[in-house]
This record gives sequence, structure tokens and C-alpha cells, in this order.
Amino acid sequence: MQKLIYFVNICFGLALLASYLAPWVNPETLQHISLFGLFFPILVFINILFVIYWIFNKGRYAFFSGMILLFGWNSLGGFMQMGNSESSEVETIRILSYNVRGLHFDKKDKTTISALTNFITNTQRDIDVFCFQEKGRTDETLLHLILPDHEYIGSIYGMAIFSKYQILDKGVLKIGGNTGEAVWADINFPAGKARIYSYHLSSNLISKQTDALLEEADLNEETWIGFKGILSSYTGHAIKRKQQLDKLMDHVRKSPYPVIMAGDMNDVPQSYTYRLFTKNRQDTFRAKGKGLGVTFGETYPFLRIDYIIPDKNFKILSHEVNQVKFSDHYPIRANLSFEK
Repeated sequence: MQKLIYFVNICFGLALLASYLAPWVNPETLQHISLFGLFFPILVFINILFVIYWIFNKGRYAFFSGMILLFGWNSLGGFMQMGNSESSEVETIRILSYNVRGLHFDKKDKTTISALTNFITNTQRDIDVFCFQEKGRTDETLLHLILPDHEYIGSIYGMAIFSKYQILDKGVLKIGGNTGEAVWADINFPAGKARIYSYHLSSNLISKQTDALLEEADLNEETWIGFKGILSSYTGHAIKRKQQLDKLMDHVRKSPYPVIMAGDMNDVPQSYTYRLFTKNRQDTFRAKGKGLGVTFGETYPFLRIDYIIPDKNFKILSHEVNQVKFSDHYPIRANLSFEK
């Protein structure tokens, strides 16, 4: 029996090793490697359970999973941070990013409307720039009513930037995929000029299928086909996100000002897209986050897919996730200052 358990242990250990490779392998080259990165937190948890099991049964067998866990220790920082403290320096840019899911709540639900209005109203006292995704396709949404005095750039696909400070230049960038566009704005902050992007990379379009699968109690052929469909959809959109990123970065490299990218990446930290996104840049959660960095509140646990990514011209002072339930995402916010 223990030999069988150890064989299963080896399989999960090798899967965890594969998840370490996911950020380094282009999904266009090896499509399904991205799945191992998606399941990274679960693979870590399972291997920890194996270590605990073997310590109390056959101690030397714990070495296999233990070494694999140690080998990927730095990868844990993308999902969990311990002990980061906020800086006491005065912030010069205060930014919030939030995928509001098209504001898909009952327009007659006055309680939710009032709660969201109060949240944004109270938040705007401490935020200079709001980056929204899926805000709705018109320029007459609830957000416009709450933030009427902010300068604004938006796109037909629902990307938007609301700025307390003057927007010097702005535009809509076509990046393809099922999210279509990103928006950008050059903003004149009191401490200096910076370019802000609000982006939303291709959605996996698997939430409904996943919910239906979880409700299906029987592990029959139809369930297996549905599971394979979900995995196929995720890997296919991982390729699209890489292609969108290429177009976005071509534009970013031409910016005359320091850049902050805020939005919904739809990919986990253990992914190829995330590694390229943060190459020579910073992740506010890794710098100043605390605890689990979960930003997606439904179906699959431990998902961190929303990010604020400044370049190295900024010092990160704080990072916070507000676990409010107006969307399937949580808003994230960060305070930054220009590096001297």
C-alpha cells in the first residue's frame, strides 16, 4: 500500500516541478504546460500533505517532496506574503484597479447600488487614479455618476481610467483577444508625470462550465468531457494572453514617462505571461502584500489574477486587497512614490 502511495506522491511531485517550468515555457510552444502553473497552489498543498504523512510513517520518503518544495520556495511569494510592512513615506501616486464585471447586478437593487456608491465615494478620498475593467460599454454608468469630476478615458470593451489629476494624453490600444483593448493615460501628478495602463487580458470563459461541473455529482463520461473542455479553454486563452501581451509591451516600451500597468491579467503568478509582464518591473503584492493575495472570489480557490505592476522608477509603499463583493473580483490598491 505504501508503495502505491509513494508512486502517487512521485506523480504529484513531478507535477509540482512542471509548475516551476510554466513561467519559462511559451504556451505557443508547449500549450498544456500552463495548466501546471494554474494548479500550483494545490500542488504545493498536496506535496506538503505527503511530507507530513511520510514523517509519521516512513521518514526517508518525505525527502522527495520536501526537496521539491524547497526548490520552488521563491515561487510561493507570488501567492503569499508574510510580514511586509507599509512604508511611512508620503505617497505620490495612489492607484486602485478593479474588474467590476460589467456592474452586473439588479439595477433595482438599491442596497447594492448604495453600498457600491459608498465604497467608491469613500475610497476616492485616498485614490488618485481608478483603473476599471468591464465597467460597461457606455459612458453613463454608475461609476461616471460617482466620479463626475475625474478626467476620463474609456473603451467600448469597458476598460477605463478615472484620474483626479490632469490627463495630458490618452488613447485606446487594440490588443485583440476576447477583451479587445487596453486604455492608457499620461497623467500630470504633482510629483511628476507617469503613464497608466488599464488592461484586461483574454478571459478563460470557464466560470460557468466550472460551476456546472461542480454541481454534477456523477463522474461520468459527460463530466470528463466537460473537464477536458475547461482545460482546453484555459490553455487556448493562455496563448491569446501571450499574444496580447506582445502588443501591449510594444506600446509600453515607447512611453516617454514611467509606466504603471493595472488590471486583470487573467493569469496566475506561476505563468509565462506573468513572468514577462513583471520582467524588469515590480509586483506591488510581492513588495508590500500580506497573507494570501487572492483577487478572484469565486469557484477556484487561491486565484490571484489582478495586478498593479509599476516599473522600477517607482518605490512601492503599500498594497491592499479590499474583499468587497460587488463583483467576482476584488479591488486592489497600491500607494507608490517616484524614486528620487
